[in-house]
Amino acid sequence: MEVKVRLTEEEYRDFSMIFPKIKRKSINKKTVVILTAIVCIVLILANVMWKLAVPASTSEPVITREQSIAERLFHLMLPLFLIITYVVLRLLRPLLVKKSAGKEFSSNKPAQKEISYFISSDYIEIISPDIHMTLHYEDIHQIFVTNKYIVLFESERLIRIIPKRCFENEAALQTAIQLLEQNVSKGKYITYKL
Repeated sequence: MEVKVRLTEEEYRDFSMIFPKIKRKSINKKTVVILTAIVCIVLILANVMWKLAVPASTSEPVITREQSIAERLFHLMLPLFLIITYVVLRLLRPLLVKKSAGKEFSSNKPAQKEISYFISSDYIEIISPDIHMTLHYEDIHQIFVTNKYIVLFESERLIRIIPKRCFENEAALQTAIQLLEQNVSKGKYITYKL
């Protein structure tokens, strides 16, 4: 079965948005929230300890240092500022990724060329003007199948993107997915719903 792929800039941007989600699949949001809470608690405890200013010897009386209103506000607002910064960066991330992906696509000439994939029961043959290679199923690092793409990881960093729109019809797509699923070991074949 042959599939000819020429990625568009929009697909490249779209994939750049979902790629971190695929790679960070093992990191869940609870871990991020817990780490953020720990950082905030440590900052608050450091503030309290600094405010107490415990003397070096026990014979000296414990005298708390008076803080100005500005100092108090600064120490109370620091954890809040860090949380707000994190949220703003998370909200701006899609815009920054799309912008950088557009620049990367225009400078990445191999990504713009047409690539033919021949998917058989023994291997995947990849042919483009620059390369001609045979990728055996046991050499594949991982395969992710998403709503729009089939992503072949030749290694942890080298990937091949096959948009599902490139298949002639739905039957050809399902045949290719079945071939991949049957020939790649269970731990390497992952269906990822977005």
